[in-house]
Amino acid sequence: MLSTKNHFKALRQTGGDQIVAKLVPKFDGPFEVTVTDEAHSTVTLDVPGTAANKCKVYHTSQVKPYMDPILSENFEKVDKKSYAQAPEPIQTKSGPEHVIERILEHRRKGGGYEFLVKWWDFPNCEEHNEWKTTSELRSTVALASYLKKTGLNPSRAALQKDARKPPSTNGHTDS
Repeated sequence: MLSTKNHFKALRQTGGDQIVAKLVPKFDGPFEVTVTDEAHSTVTLDVPGTAANKCKVYHTSQVKPYMDPILSENFEKVDKKSYAQAPEPIQTKSGPEHVIERILEHRRKGGGYEFLVKWWDFPNCEEHNEWKTTSELRSTVALASYLKKTGLNPSRAALQKDARKPPSTNGHTDS
């Protein structure tokens, strides 16, 4: 099995612009190993099709043995997260969406912030977590909860559309 982490661009060219990165399988294959080079920790794979014209030699960190989850005697030892299918998105008025379980951390990006999102129904692995901007997360309970927990105050302009409570008429703010 060959990791698709560094081959997403090639997959996108063959599949068109409609490929969603989150839904691309984490590994492709299986491919036959034709040569192993233990001195350099590389293997040569028999990769058919357009990918064969590019590169056939891969570092062992980019490959893993294929174990058929149905036929494997050691089914419990199979890395199930690489076989896990992404859940179907929920259909909303604005289109398909996934549910945020929680926000894990944040970082500065340009003039704003990005937040690391853990999706609710995805397998419990870090590969599915994604960095999303403040504007992509506005009006979410997860963002409001994270901001309250951390005391972070992103620019008011980015969150202005999300104001839920009307302005106070007596000039005092509610706490």
